Amino acid sequence: MKITPEQYKAALKTVKEYRNQLKAELARVENEVGEAKLINPLQKNSTLYEVMSSGQCSVRLHNVIYNNREALGIKSSPGHGVRLVDLEGLSILKLLSCRNAGEGTVNEFKDLCNSYGIRWTA
Repeated sequence: MKITPEQYKAALKTVKEYRNQLKAELARVENEVGEAKLINPLQKNSTLYEVMSSGQCSVRLHNVIYNNREALGIKSSPGHGVRLVDLEGLSILKLLSCRNAGEGTVNEFKDLCNSYGIRWTA
């Protein structure tokens, strides 16, 4: 079966219309996400998981802190994740002593704390 130029052009037109439809849908979703971030901004009482889900914290940093919270001296409520406010006064040296925590993780931790006004110690 051969495809005629007219059939090709019609199919191409359909594909382009579909692409434009997808672009419009993506723009709508991005707009909704942006509005949701403005309505519900993260705060000091947000959990580290919420911060990670919003893309402001890596999975590595979340896991290092979560899996070493006792060694780091983080007191979190049972049944609740580690909140940003729980990181107040956390020692960089203790964080560096944790498995999978390197210079990049520490720098990310410092940036995260600085962006939320959380003090850390050396």
